[in-house]
Amino acid sequence: MSFSRTPHRKRHASPVRSGTLSLVREFFNLVENVECVSITDLADRAGYARATPIRWTGRHGPTLKAFEDHLNALGYELKIVKRENT
Repeated sequence: MSFSRTPHRKRHASPVRSGTLSLVREFFNLVENVECVSITDLADRAGYARATPIRWTGRHGPTLKAFEDHLNALGYELKIVKRENT
């Protein structure tokens, strides 16, 4: 699987708003800062329109299926893990 990586492009401020779910914020951080993949390429690999993940930055959170599909396209998976006692 090959994504176009764009570390040479000028970075814009993250589109994620303050009210966005923490998992979605973490997802965009992963996409922008770790994997360096464009949202367009990622959405295409996941089988969605570019607008789908962009909507997650506003009022609309992702469906579980769409979120998992995008993570899988990056080579990640979503898991449920029991919290440690604190």
